[in-house]
Formats: sequence, C-alpha cells, structure tokens
Amino acid sequence: MLESKVSAFIKQKQLIDPGDSCLVGVSGGPDSIALLAYMKELAPAYGLTIMVAHVDHMFRGEESYQDYRYVEGMCDRWNIPFMGARIDVPKHIRQTGKNAQQASRDCRYAHYEAIMKKYSVKKLILAHHLDDQAETILMNLVRGSTGKARMGIPVKRPFADGMLIRPFLAVTRDEVMDYCERMNLSPRFDPSNEKDVYTRNRFRKYILPIIKKENKQAMNHIQRFSEELELDEDYLQSLAQEKFEKLGMMQENGKWIVEIARLSEVPKPLQRRVIQLILNYLYQVKPFVFSYVHIDSIQSLLVESDPSISLQLPLGLRVTKTYERLLFHFGELPVSSYSNELCMPGITVLGNGYAIETALWDGTVEDVFQESANACIIPIAKDRLPLLVRNRLDGDRYKPKGFAGHKKLKKLFIERKIPIHLRDSWPIVTDKNGAIVWIPGLQQVSAEHSPNAIYIMVKYTELNS
Repeated sequence: MLESKVSAFIKQKQLIDPGDSCLVGVSGGPDSIALLAYMKELAPAYGLTIMVAHVDHMFRGEESYQDYRYVEGMCDRWNIPFMGARIDVPKHIRQTGKNAQQASRDCRYAHYEAIMKKYSVKKLILAHHLDDQAETILMNLVRGSTGKARMGIPVKRPFADGMLIRPFLAVTRDEVMDYCERMNLSPRFDPSNEKDVYTRNRFRKYILPIIKKENKQAMNHIQRFSEELELDEDYLQSLAQEKFEKLGMMQENGKWIVEIARLSEVPKPLQRRVIQLILNYLYQVKPFVFSYVHIDSIQSLLVESDPSISLQLPLGLRVTKTYERLLFHFGELPVSSYSNELCMPGITVLGNGYAIETALWDGTVEDVFQESANACIIPIAKDRLPLLVRNRLDGDRYKPKGFAGHKKLKKLFIERKIPIHLRDSWPIVTDKNGAIVWIPGLQQVSAEHSPNAIYIMVKYTELNS
C-alpha cells in the first residue's frame, strides 16, 4: 500500500525530520491531493507544521480558478494554511519569450521560494511519482540530454533555504489513484493532461503502458536506475571538476582559451563532463536546446585535421580551433583595424603587446648585425617614406627576401600556423603607398636598392621582455 511504501521511503532517504515545517505544492489534481492527505496523516507522528502553496497559472480561465477555490476550500476544512497565487503566466510568456512549460515552472517555483523564505520553511514537498520519473527519464534520453539530466527527477535537492523532497517517488500513478479512492478524495482533473500536443502526455498515454505490460516492476527499476546514476554521476563529476580546475583556462580580450593538448589528455568519460563544465561556466543561462550533439561537436574539434575551424553553439557562443588551442567566444572574434605611422627614429608601441623600434643604419658594420624576421635592415627610397604599420587587408601580397615572385600573405599565415584570431590584427609594415616591406616576426621582404635609398634598422620586440 502507498502509506507503508512512502513511510519506508521517507526513512530510507531521510527526507523528513521531526518538527519540520513543510510547504506542500498542491495543484488540485490526484497526485498532489493524495500527497496533502498523506502529509496531514503523517504530521502528528513527526510533529510537522504544514502549509499549502497553490498557483493558478490563468491558462484555463474560470476552470483553473475553480481549481484554486477547490484547494483553498480543502485547506479550510482541514485547517491547513493556504498560500494561493493567481499569476498571469500567458503575460509572462509574452514578456520573456519562454515556452509555456518553462514559464509556468518559473512562476510556480518563484511562489514556492517566496513562501519558504518568508516563513522559514525547511521542506518543500512535491507529488512527483514513479510514472513521472519514468516519463522524464525517457523523454530526456530521447531528447539527447547529457549528464545529470539523464537521471530524471531527484528525490531531494537544495531549494530556497531548505530542501525540496519528493516522497511519492516510491509509488506509481496507479497506487496514487488507489489511495485517492480509499481515502474518498475527489481531486480535480486538468483536461490539458489528455492532449497529445504535449510530449509528456504522449509518453504517458502510449509509451509507459507498453513498458508496464513488459514488466510490472519497470517503474521501480527505472527509479533504481535514476538513483544509481545519480551516485555515479556525482563521483564522475567530482573527478571532472578536478580536471577542469587543472585545465588552466585563460581569459583574454573577451575570449576563453583552452589548450587542446591538456583537454585531449583527459579520459573520454571525464572529457565530456569537463566540456560541460566549461559551457556551464560560460553560459549564464543554460540553453534549453543544449544536448550531447554540442559536446560531441566540441570533442570532434580536438581531432579535426583542419587547424582553423569554427563551431556555432546556441545563444551566440562560438568555439574556434586555432592550431593548438580552442577559443570560446560570443559572436565573432573582435578585430580592430589600425594604420599608424612608425616613429623614426623611435619606438612604436602596438596593441598586441609588442613594439617596433626604428633607427637609421649607416651600413658600415653590417657584419655585426644578425638579420632575422624580428630584426632586419630595410633599404627604401626617401620618396616612399614614411613607413606605416597596419593590420592585413584582403589580397595582401609580398615578395619574400631571396625570391623572384610574389606570395599571398594568407599563405604565409597558414604555413607559420598563425592562429586565425591573430591574423587580422598581425602588424604589417608598408611604405606610404601600401607596398609591404616587412612582416614583423614572420618574414623579411625583398627590397629594391636605389641610388637614393636609405637604410632603416627595424626590431620587433615584446614589451616587458
């Protein structure tokens, strides 16, 4: 019977303590009315203080208001404090753009939280049962949920300043209906629960009956699966948290950087959970559409042969692979166009943490100056001055030192494995006409020696080095 099963479940899971103050969420339907009746009978044995919370979501007009009055009347007859609220959820949906299910839940739980904090209530008690659990787990599996979402409805969890508990996760819907009949309860029925337009209703009407027909104990087996999965997930999550903290994720100019080598070293079962932790860290509000597909896509970037590829995630989050790193950023990577005249002689500080130093070179002691991509001599005619430094432009080409032909700047970036997010801001030194004369840190450029040329020594150095 329901009474013995629920009582044993409460003791086993340590859901209720003597003297607890309890808020029971009651819609007026069979599940919540049975829960309220059960809690009323249990209260003397535990010395409980009970009050009831009810929300009219105002979807069904007068019909839902009658549900409100029904629960209010029952509380009055049983001398239980009633905390009812009529909330215009359709208006909330229009204002927030949320779906009806999420909007209703948000408003309902906000009402519960307000009551618990106002009256220092320790336990919020809801009427979810084994059939609800099976429906939730199956829907989440079909939807492709990951991590803790797969385990369904928790038996208990922190809520407000207390705990949310679900003692009816020990019994089935049939057992709840039997209890209502034995206790002569006359609950209200929401006709929307029969509409096939809702996913949960379809699972309730068509999927669960087949499962129950296969095994009468299926609902209990699913609940055990949920509890075992919760324990496993808690342990794996603690290991994943350790890996996440050692990942060394860096934040830089509106993007978060993860070294691919470090993430790749994480064992696959934990790797998925570490990626989930990264996304939980970045998303202030987790997208409802988030699923395993997105985590799989990020994992695929770790082994993707293309060194520069980008992945679009919900709510504008992008993951960009740049050779040895993954960059997490909202929107496109920021690029600031610039074009400045080089100080000569002098030092020009760049926005990337480097500087270009220039000085006239007399050419008499060239043998003691070791030229490289970071420091070289640029011969240039006076009528091509001043030298400018700018970011790259589409179609940029240059003539590598020692070669006869021209080469695309884009190809140089690819060959040198310059991360894609650095390419658009990489400093390019040109003459006043826009011809490239040096690519700092990457390439010397062939220059034409003319009778009126002067020689300019240039150095590309990191600031504070």
